[in-house]
Amino acid sequence: MTSLFISFIVRVFSFATSVFVVSRLLSGIQVGNFSTAVSVALVYGVFNFIAYYIFGLFTLPFGILTLGLGFWITNTILLLMTSSFVSGFQVAGFFSAMIASALISLINCILHVMLRNIL
Repeated sequence: MTSLFISFIVRVFSFATSVFVVSRLLSGIQVGNFSTAVSVALVYGVFNFIAYYIFGLFTLPFGILTLGLGFWITNTILLLMTSSFVSGFQVAGFFSAMIASALISLINCILHVMLRNIL
């Protein structure tokens, strides 16, 4: 039970760090502070759960047919939805969200590789 909780905390802070770093790299993404990035990670996690685990049967064939582009577009939409729910987090538009989604995924993947012994 404790290892699941630690894994959850590490994943949330990993995603929050990714969002925070991307907000410093891109002018189209604005995050007020790190606690806002943590809020973004939590809200995004809820949306991600809904999109991938409840609607997974519908999005999986689309993702396979488009060779992953469907998942990238889904992540972009989730990021835009998250910006409408978290105050202090702003996304300038769809193109900014697409670039941010790709960078967040890349940075998050790097952090997961670095932290794989904890997870």
